[in-house]
Amino acid sequence: MRFDRKPDERFEIRLSGTGGQGIITAGMILGEACAFYAGLNVCMTQSYGPEARGGACRAELVFSDEEIDAPKPEKVDLFLAMSQQAYDKYKHAVKEWGIVIVDSSIVKYDSAKNLFPLPFTTIAREKVGFAVTANIVAVGFIAALTGLADYEAMKKVVARKVPPGTEKTNYKALRLGFEAAAEPVSTAGIPIDGYISTDVLTVDPDVNIRDAVRKMLDAGTEMVLVTEGGKLEGVFTFFDTIKALARGKKPGRTPVRKFMSRNVVTCSRDSTLGQVLILMEENRYKNIPVVDEDGNLVGMVSYYSVQDREDRDIALKESVDFINATRTLLTGDRWSALKSIASSVPRVSPDTPVSEIAAKMSLRRADSVIVVDEDDRPIGILTERDINRRVVARGLDPENTPASKVMTKRLVTISNRATITEAFERMVKGGFHHLPLVNSKGKLRGAVSLADIAHIIHSRYYLYETIGEDQVPPYED
Repeated sequence: MRFDRKPDERFEIRLSGTGGQGIITAGMILGEACAFYAGLNVCMTQSYGPEARGGACRAELVFSDEEIDAPKPEKVDLFLAMSQQAYDKYKHAVKEWGIVIVDSSIVKYDSAKNLFPLPFTTIAREKVGFAVTANIVAVGFIAALTGLADYEAMKKVVARKVPPGTEKTNYKALRLGFEAAAEPVSTAGIPIDGYISTDVLTVDPDVNIRDAVRKMLDAGTEMVLVTEGGKLEGVFTFFDTIKALARGKKPGRTPVRKFMSRNVVTCSRDSTLGQVLILMEENRYKNIPVVDEDGNLVGMVSYYSVQDREDRDIALKESVDFINATRTLLTGDRWSALKSIASSVPRVSPDTPVSEIAAKMSLRRADSVIVVDEDDRPIGILTERDINRRVVARGLDPENTPASKVMTKRLVTISNRATITEAFERMVKGGFHHLPLVNSKGKLRGAVSLADIAHIIHSRYYLYETIGEDQVPPYED
């Protein structure tokens, strides 16, 4: 697929987004591919300073067969917006025949001629496994759409511009961008209709908590939608059970309406898959209910329904390759800052009753507690799922059930001197979301989550893209 544009002596492009998205890197990749392999003269200018740290940053390129005497474009032939702020700021600075490309995963855009809405972030997250590669998907799409550079030329430059060891991941992102340009753009919006499940677990608001928990466990889910007369009234989760126990309520006598969440984040059939994934990411949800204009429940979109098994397995494997490759960003194998990102975690004794544990979890909004012995050594873990499955569903009395009776005793720990790489690999291979940290004497010193590690890795990756590998400062303990 190619677009028709007015012939001109020069072609001007503005790439824009939020600082840290790799906009500058994308511009350098496209510019070098055209200069070194397509025989064009290229000039690039870029934003720095405060704009490069979260504002509307940009990279502007001018391409020409002739010498370029005016390197700064005003109205451009092609405009890419990877953020709402960037779109709002630059959308009018486009020539009459100009092309506007937006990341429809993020940007709410106006209808216009020559508009290409593509969910670059969604594609990167779903198909590559890393949302941070959205810039590579986008620049691949632009190269293919305009015909400025072919795939092999772009691939050669990508190899030089991305963090060492992440080449294969970025090649995949680049290829997906080229493939997207070969398809009709109207089909790339990814409507959610094909991802809506109508087989949704629901309960009436007056069902008691114990019965609701048993239904959730039977269905293999951690949440249930609460409906009345077909209308969505709320959502009840395992953590809502914890809140009820913390207030001394009896699960067999307390209806879910007392503790369900009423402010439910929903979407409609008109939502795009990208919009739904953004809702999931912003709210840390794995499922989003779909409702009609009258508030009636239509179904549910699950995060896992938007990825097939093969893609998830590939993403999992590449996540291990990715963390190993980014050791250079983390100042190599000597980097031992794992303990600096660890958080404090509620700890209890083996004799602590579940009712008291629930109160601690509710107060701290924690999904687990570590059970320690008299020497502060971890001997078990008790999660919100454990409490729901082993206490509530079985009808045990929370006030007379000690942690030792229902905790998981096979606890995996890691030294607080371990590296982030070691912690990440152990979590991925073992399927853990949390790891308790212990000192040389085996005493509990905190816990680290998979989310903590992902945040650090991605922030370092963004720094690499924004200011270059040599300028990335070491992470201090």
